[in-house]
Amino acid sequence: GRILVAGIARDLVNLPANDDFGVARLNADGTLDASFGSNGVAFADFDGRLDGADDILIQPDGSIILVGAAHSVTADADFAIARLTSAGVLDPTFGGDGTVTIDIAGRSDGAHAGALLPDGRTVVTGRAAESGGSDPDIGIVRLLATGVPDSTFDNEGIVWPQTGAFDWAVELALDASGRVLVSGHSDSSAFVARYDANGAPDAGFGAGGLLLTPTLSKANGIAVDAAGRIIIVGATSGDFGVIRLSDDGTLDTSFGTNGVLTVDFFADFDQASDVVIQPDGKILVVGKTENGLDRRVGLVRVVP
Repeated sequence: GRILVAGIARDLVNLPANDDFGVARLNADGTLDASFGSNGVAFADFDGRLDGADDILIQPDGSIILVGAAHSVTADADFAIARLTSAGVLDPTFGGDGTVTIDIAGRSDGAHAGALLPDGRTVVTGRAAESGGSDPDIGIVRLLATGVPDSTFDNEGIVWPQTGAFDWAVELALDASGRVLVSGHSDSSAFVARYDANGAPDAGFGAGGLLLTPTLSKANGIAVDAAGRIIIVGATSGDFGVIRLSDDGTLDTSFGTNGVLTVDFFADFDQASDVVIQPDGKILVVGKTENGLDRRVGLVRVVP
Protein backbone atom coordinates (compact mmCIF):
# COMPACT_ATOMS: atom_id res chain seq x y z
CA GLY A 1 0.00 0.00 0.00
CA ARG A 2 2.98 2.36 -0.13
CA ILE A 3 3.21 4.93 -2.92
CA LEU A 4 6.17 5.58 -5.24
CA VAL A 5 6.64 8.83 -7.15
CA ALA A 6 9.49 9.64 -9.50
CA GLY A 7 10.72 12.40 -11.79
CA ILE A 8 13.50 14.96 -11.72
CA ALA A 9 15.64 15.73 -8.66
CA ARG A 10 17.33 19.08 -9.12
CA ASP A 11 20.60 20.18 -7.53
CA LEU A 12 19.87 23.86 -6.92
CA VAL A 13 23.56 24.65 -6.56
CA ASN A 14 24.35 23.48 -10.11
CA LEU A 15 20.92 24.28 -11.57
CA PRO A 16 20.04 22.84 -14.02
CA ALA A 17 23.21 21.02 -15.07
CA ASN A 18 22.94 18.21 -12.56
CA ASP A 19 19.36 16.92 -12.70
CA ASP A 20 19.07 13.29 -11.59
CA PHE A 21 16.45 10.62 -11.46
CA GLY A 22 14.62 11.07 -8.19
CA VAL A 23 12.21 8.67 -6.49
CA ALA A 24 10.37 8.95 -3.18
CA ARG A 25 8.41 6.32 -1.27
CA LEU A 26 5.45 7.35 0.82
CA ASN A 27 3.61 5.43 3.49
CA ALA A 28 -0.10 4.84 2.99
CA ASP A 29 -0.84 8.02 4.97
CA GLY A 30 1.34 10.15 2.66
CA THR A 31 4.34 10.57 4.95
CA LEU A 32 7.83 9.79 3.67
CA ASP A 33 8.93 6.20 4.32
CA ALA A 34 12.19 6.72 6.25
CA SER A 35 13.24 3.09 5.60
CA PHE A 36 13.64 3.85 1.88
CA GLY A 37 16.83 5.37 0.46
CA SER A 38 17.86 8.37 2.53
CA ASN A 39 14.91 9.49 4.64
CA GLY A 40 12.44 8.35 2.01
CA VAL A 41 14.13 9.49 -1.20
CA ALA A 42 16.69 7.99 -3.58
CA PHE A 43 18.54 9.18 -6.69
CA ALA A 44 20.24 7.90 -9.83
CA ASP A 45 22.86 9.99 -11.64
CA PHE A 46 23.95 8.80 -15.08
CA ASP A 47 26.59 11.23 -16.35
CA GLY A 48 26.46 14.28 -14.14
CA ARG A 49 24.12 16.04 -16.53
CA LEU A 50 20.38 16.36 -17.19
CA ASP A 51 18.54 13.19 -16.20
CA GLY A 52 14.81 12.68 -15.65
CA ALA A 53 12.56 9.70 -14.96
CA ASP A 54 9.23 9.35 -16.76
CA ASP A 55 7.94 5.96 -15.59
CA ILE A 56 8.11 3.55 -12.64
CA LEU A 57 7.93 -0.25 -12.78
CA ILE A 58 7.74 -2.41 -9.67
CA GLN A 59 9.04 -5.95 -9.92
CA PRO A 60 7.50 -8.83 -7.94
CA ASP A 61 10.40 -8.78 -5.44
CA GLY A 62 9.83 -5.07 -4.79
CA SER A 63 12.75 -3.86 -6.90
CA ILE A 64 12.05 -0.56 -8.65
CA ILE A 65 12.86 0.23 -12.27
CA LEU A 66 12.93 3.87 -13.36
CA VAL A 67 12.70 4.73 -17.06
CA GLY A 68 13.61 8.07 -18.65
CA ALA A 69 16.35 10.02 -20.41
CA ALA A 70 19.93 10.94 -19.59
CA HIS A 71 22.04 13.61 -21.30
CA SER A 72 25.73 12.98 -21.81
CA VAL A 73 28.47 15.57 -21.41
CA THR A 74 28.08 16.37 -25.12
CA ALA A 75 24.36 17.14 -24.43
CA ASP A 76 23.14 14.18 -26.52
CA ALA A 77 20.39 12.17 -24.83
CA ASP A 78 19.98 8.41 -24.42
CA PHE A 79 17.42 5.99 -23.08
CA ALA A 80 18.15 5.65 -19.37
CA ILE A 81 17.03 2.87 -17.03
CA ALA A 82 17.89 2.47 -13.36
CA ARG A 83 17.06 -0.33 -10.94
CA LEU A 84 16.91 0.09 -7.17
CA THR A 85 16.36 -2.51 -4.53
CA SER A 86 13.20 -2.34 -2.44
CA ALA A 87 15.31 -0.50 0.14
CA GLY A 88 16.02 2.33 -2.33
CA VAL A 89 19.65 1.43 -3.12
CA LEU A 90 20.99 1.18 -6.69
CA ASP A 91 21.20 -2.51 -7.63
CA PRO A 92 24.71 -3.41 -8.91
CA THR A 93 23.40 -6.61 -10.56
CA PHE A 94 21.75 -4.34 -13.13
CA GLY A 95 24.25 -2.78 -15.51
CA GLY A 96 27.11 -3.11 -13.00
CA ASP A 97 26.11 -0.04 -10.97
CA GLY A 98 22.32 -0.01 -11.14
CA THR A 99 22.11 2.14 -14.27
CA VAL A 100 21.96 1.46 -18.02
CA THR A 101 21.96 3.86 -20.98
CA ILE A 102 21.08 2.90 -24.56
CA ASP A 103 22.02 5.06 -27.54
CA ILE A 104 19.71 4.30 -30.48
CA ALA A 105 19.86 7.17 -32.96
CA GLY A 106 23.00 8.96 -31.79
CA ARG A 107 21.38 12.27 -30.89
CA SER A 108 18.12 12.91 -29.02
CA ASP A 109 16.84 9.67 -27.51
CA GLY A 110 14.67 9.31 -24.44
CA ALA A 111 12.47 6.61 -22.97
CA HIS A 112 8.97 7.58 -21.84
CA ALA A 113 7.37 4.30 -20.75
CA GLY A 114 8.11 0.71 -19.86
CA ALA A 115 6.60 -2.65 -18.99
CA LEU A 116 7.76 -5.84 -17.30
CA LEU A 117 7.74 -9.38 -18.62
CA PRO A 118 7.09 -12.21 -16.13
CA ASP A 119 10.67 -13.53 -16.50
CA GLY A 120 12.25 -10.27 -15.33
CA ARG A 121 12.98 -8.68 -18.70
CA THR A 122 12.08 -5.03 -19.23
CA VAL A 123 10.69 -3.38 -22.37
CA VAL A 124 10.93 0.40 -22.77
CA THR A 125 9.87 2.78 -25.52
CA GLY A 126 10.30 6.41 -26.38
CA ARG A 127 11.74 8.74 -28.99
CA ALA A 128 14.80 8.02 -31.12
CA ALA A 129 15.97 11.02 -33.16
CA GLU A 130 19.21 11.33 -35.08
CA SER A 131 18.56 14.94 -36.12
CA GLY A 132 18.57 16.54 -32.69
CA GLY A 133 14.88 15.90 -32.08
CA SER A 134 13.25 17.47 -35.15
CA ASP A 135 12.30 14.13 -36.73
CA PRO A 136 11.83 11.49 -34.03
CA ASP A 137 10.94 7.83 -34.60
CA ILE A 138 9.76 5.06 -32.33
CA GLY A 139 12.50 3.42 -30.31
CA ILE A 140 11.98 0.17 -28.37
CA VAL A 141 14.53 -1.65 -26.23
CA ARG A 142 14.20 -4.97 -24.44
CA LEU A 143 16.64 -5.68 -21.63
CA LEU A 144 17.51 -8.87 -19.80
CA ALA A 145 17.22 -8.90 -16.01
CA THR A 146 20.91 -7.93 -15.86
CA GLY A 147 20.32 -4.78 -17.93
CA VAL A 148 21.97 -6.18 -21.07
CA PRO A 149 20.05 -5.72 -24.36
CA ASP A 150 18.14 -8.90 -25.23
CA SER A 151 19.63 -10.22 -28.50
CA THR A 152 16.50 -12.32 -29.18
CA PHE A 153 14.59 -9.06 -29.74
CA ASP A 154 15.37 -8.00 -33.32
CA ASN A 155 18.91 -9.43 -32.95
CA GLU A 156 20.36 -6.52 -30.95
CA GLY A 157 17.62 -5.84 -28.41
CA ILE A 158 16.61 -2.63 -30.22
CA VAL A 159 13.77 -1.84 -32.63
CA TRP A 160 14.03 1.46 -34.49
CA PRO A 161 11.49 1.81 -37.35
CA GLN A 162 12.29 4.90 -39.44
CA THR A 163 9.15 6.02 -41.26
CA GLY A 164 9.95 9.57 -42.36
CA ALA A 165 7.00 10.87 -40.33
CA PHE A 166 7.15 12.69 -36.98
CA ASP A 167 6.55 9.64 -34.75
CA TRP A 168 6.41 10.29 -31.00
CA ALA A 169 6.01 7.20 -28.82
CA VAL A 170 4.23 7.92 -25.54
CA GLU A 171 3.08 4.68 -23.90
CA LEU A 172 3.65 0.95 -24.05
CA ALA A 173 1.68 -2.17 -23.14
CA LEU A 174 2.32 -5.90 -23.40
CA ASP A 175 -0.35 -8.44 -24.24
CA ALA A 176 -0.63 -12.01 -22.94
CA SER A 177 1.56 -13.29 -25.81
CA GLY A 178 4.39 -10.88 -25.01
CA ARG A 179 3.67 -8.71 -28.03
CA VAL A 180 4.64 -5.06 -27.65
CA LEU A 181 2.07 -2.33 -28.31
CA VAL A 182 3.22 1.28 -28.56
CA SER A 183 0.90 4.29 -28.73
CA GLY A 184 1.64 7.88 -29.65
CA HIS A 185 1.16 10.31 -32.48
CA SER A 186 2.46 10.38 -36.04
CA ASP A 187 2.22 13.85 -37.60
CA SER A 188 -1.44 14.80 -36.87
CA SER A 189 -2.84 11.31 -36.25
CA ALA A 190 -2.65 8.92 -33.33
CA PHE A 191 -1.00 5.59 -33.91
CA VAL A 192 -0.73 2.16 -32.37
CA ALA A 193 2.11 -0.12 -33.45
CA ARG A 194 2.42 -3.79 -32.52
CA TYR A 195 5.51 -5.96 -32.62
CA ASP A 196 5.74 -9.68 -32.00
CA ALA A 197 7.79 -11.17 -29.18
CA ASN A 198 10.86 -11.21 -31.46
CA GLY A 199 10.59 -7.51 -32.27
CA ALA A 200 9.22 -7.87 -35.81
CA PRO A 201 6.22 -5.77 -36.94
CA ASP A 202 3.04 -7.81 -36.47
CA ALA A 203 1.63 -8.29 -39.98
CA GLY A 204 -1.75 -9.29 -38.53
CA PHE A 205 -2.28 -5.87 -36.98
CA GLY A 206 -3.28 -2.77 -38.94
CA ALA A 207 -1.14 -2.24 -42.04
CA GLY A 208 2.05 -4.21 -41.48
CA GLY A 209 1.92 -3.72 -37.74
CA LEU A 210 1.02 -0.02 -37.75
CA LEU A 211 -2.44 1.47 -37.27
CA LEU A 212 -3.13 5.17 -37.78
CA THR A 213 -6.27 6.40 -36.03
CA PRO A 214 -7.18 9.89 -37.26
CA THR A 215 -10.20 9.82 -34.91
CA LEU A 216 -7.64 10.72 -32.22
CA SER A 217 -5.01 13.40 -32.67
CA LYS A 218 -2.96 11.79 -29.92
CA ALA A 219 -2.89 8.34 -28.31
CA ASN A 220 -1.44 9.07 -24.88
CA GLY A 221 -2.40 5.90 -23.03
CA ILE A 222 -2.84 2.25 -23.95
CA ALA A 223 -3.98 -0.87 -22.11
CA VAL A 224 -4.97 -4.42 -23.00
CA ASP A 225 -7.99 -5.96 -21.26
CA ALA A 226 -8.50 -9.56 -20.15
CA ALA A 227 -10.16 -10.41 -23.48
CA GLY A 228 -7.16 -9.10 -25.47
CA ARG A 229 -8.94 -5.97 -26.65
CA ILE A 230 -6.87 -2.79 -26.89
CA ILE A 231 -7.95 0.50 -25.33
CA ILE A 232 -6.25 3.74 -26.34
CA VAL A 233 -7.01 7.18 -24.95
CA GLY A 234 -6.12 10.69 -26.01
CA ALA A 235 -7.73 13.71 -27.63
CA THR A 236 -10.46 13.90 -30.25
CA SER A 237 -11.83 17.28 -31.37
CA GLY A 238 -10.90 18.82 -28.02
CA ASP A 239 -12.48 16.11 -25.85
CA PHE A 240 -11.43 12.93 -24.10
CA GLY A 241 -11.28 10.20 -26.73
CA VAL A 242 -11.43 6.50 -25.84
CA ILE A 243 -11.14 3.84 -28.56
CA ARG A 244 -11.37 0.08 -28.22
CA LEU A 245 -9.80 -2.14 -30.85
CA SER A 246 -10.16 -5.82 -31.56
CA ASP A 247 -7.05 -7.99 -31.60
CA ASP A 248 -6.47 -7.32 -35.32
CA GLY A 249 -6.61 -3.54 -34.88
CA THR A 250 -10.12 -2.99 -36.21
CA LEU A 251 -12.53 -0.84 -34.22
CA ASP A 252 -14.64 -2.82 -31.76
CA THR A 253 -18.08 -1.52 -32.79
CA SER A 254 -19.69 -2.91 -29.62
CA PHE A 255 -17.91 -0.16 -27.65
CA GLY A 256 -19.21 3.42 -27.52
CA THR A 257 -20.32 4.63 -30.92
CA ASN A 258 -18.73 2.36 -33.52
CA GLY A 259 -15.76 1.77 -31.24
CA VAL A 260 -15.26 5.35 -30.06
CA LEU A 261 -16.32 7.07 -26.84
CA THR A 262 -16.07 10.88 -26.56
CA VAL A 263 -16.31 12.65 -23.20
CA ASP A 264 -16.75 16.44 -22.94
CA PHE A 265 -16.45 18.16 -19.55
CA PHE A 266 -16.96 21.92 -20.01
CA ALA A 267 -17.26 22.39 -23.78
CA ASP A 268 -13.61 23.48 -23.75
CA PHE A 269 -10.35 21.65 -24.47
CA ASP A 270 -9.98 18.24 -22.78
CA GLN A 271 -7.35 15.56 -23.31
CA ALA A 272 -6.98 12.09 -21.77
CA SER A 273 -3.45 11.17 -20.73
CA ASP A 274 -3.60 7.67 -19.25
CA VAL A 275 -5.80 4.61 -18.83
CA VAL A 276 -6.01 1.78 -16.29
CA ILE A 277 -8.23 -1.29 -16.44
CA GLN A 278 -9.63 -2.25 -13.06
CA PRO A 279 -9.88 -5.88 -11.91
CA ASP A 280 -13.63 -5.79 -12.63
CA GLY A 281 -12.94 -4.72 -16.23
CA LYS A 282 -14.08 -1.12 -15.85
CA ILE A 283 -11.91 1.40 -17.66
CA LEU A 284 -10.49 4.34 -15.70
CA VAL A 285 -9.33 7.31 -17.80
CA VAL A 286 -7.52 10.39 -16.48
CA GLY A 287 -6.42 13.61 -18.13
CA LYS A 288 -6.80 17.37 -18.14
CA THR A 289 -9.90 19.46 -18.64
CA GLU A 290 -10.25 23.18 -19.27
CA ASN A 291 -13.04 25.59 -18.41
CA GLY A 292 -11.92 28.98 -19.61
CA LEU A 293 -8.83 29.81 -17.56
CA ASP A 294 -9.56 27.02 -15.08
CA ARG A 295 -7.65 23.79 -15.70
CA ARG A 296 -8.53 20.67 -13.73
CA VAL A 297 -7.86 16.96 -13.52
CA GLY A 298 -10.58 14.98 -15.29
CA LEU A 299 -11.47 11.44 -14.36
CA VAL A 300 -13.89 9.11 -16.16
CA ARG A 301 -14.84 5.53 -15.41
CA VAL A 302 -16.30 3.57 -18.31
CA VAL A 303 -18.36 0.40 -18.15
CA PRO A 304 -16.80 -1.94 -20.73
